Amino acid sequence: MKRFRHKLCLAFFILTIFSHATLVKIGHAASYPNKNIVWIVSSAPGGGFDTYARAISPYLSKYLPNNVNVIIKNVTGAGGLKGATQIFYSKPDGYTIGYIYYPGIAIIQMDTNIGFDPNKLVPIGQIAVDAQGLFVSAKSNIKTLADLQKKDPLRILTQPKGVTMYSYNVISDKLFNLKAKFVTGYRGGAAVATGLMRGDGDMGILNLTNFFRYVKSGDLRVVLTYTEKRHPLTPNAPSVAELGYPQATVCKSWKVLFGPPGLPADIANTIHDALKKSLADPQLQAWAAKANRPLAYLDGQTAWNDLLKVFKVYKQYR
Repeated sequence: MKRFRHKLCLAFFILTIFSHATLVKIGHAASYPNKNIVWIVSSAPGGGFDTYARAISPYLSKYLPNNVNVIIKNVTGAGGLKGATQIFYSKPDGYTIGYIYYPGIAIIQMDTNIGFDPNKLVPIGQIAVDAQGLFVSAKSNIKTLADLQKKDPLRILTQPKGVTMYSYNVISDKLFNLKAKFVTGYRGGAAVATGLMRGDGDMGILNLTNFFRYVKSGDLRVVLTYTEKRHPLTPNAPSVAELGYPQATVCKSWKVLFGPPGLPADIANTIHDALKKSLADPQLQAWAAKANRPLAYLDGQTAWNDLLKVFKVYKQYR
């Protein structure tokens, strides 16, 4: 009898502890968020990633269960690695989220120990995918892919090895069978665009939306786009898929929101649901259309699965 009572008490104790833990967990999920959320952007204010984040954050606040603000925090340095590190090592409570710059971080990780495993991050949702274009000076006699292939040497202006732009150019050099001479050291897209206009080199690969203004101003020309079909901004420029190089469509920049390792699924789902509603909001979609900032929602896991396929291609062209 005593043994039975002992077992009964033990079972009751375990049940009580389990129930308490469950209630605590449910309580935390129900109260989230109860303070402001920090959205880390691993680049300076004014760039494409920052512009999207600042446009979306008020809508994210609107669709989260409780009345909190989503605050943008710019953490620059090391090609996005500094901000990514902060996201990775933040407390997994849903109050720090941010961009991980893909494919850039994956490219760096192929050759360098970056101090953490980005595969452990929790993907929340995809916001957009940035198309790239192959730009030349408007004064250049290069007008087609055939012209690029004839040029010897073809001076390509780019950021240093280990940065996403450099990998775009390596892929282009090998797939298009170019006679490339890489001119590195440029600090970013703006510097490459200026270099092309100045005559430093023959071509550069740039974000199509961000640098189309130089096409409109008559300073640069787009020879081709790294897209599946012709881009609406440049209907006269062929896509790489159209030219017979579909593998080159991996030359894109993904805007995907992540949380730190260990982020509870219920909190990740809460953020995801608010993000999905934000991207479907008619006012945000109107902004995106007017600003030429297309939105491309995907749930986090689907976006991550797509990125894993892309990484395999980049490994071939390290």
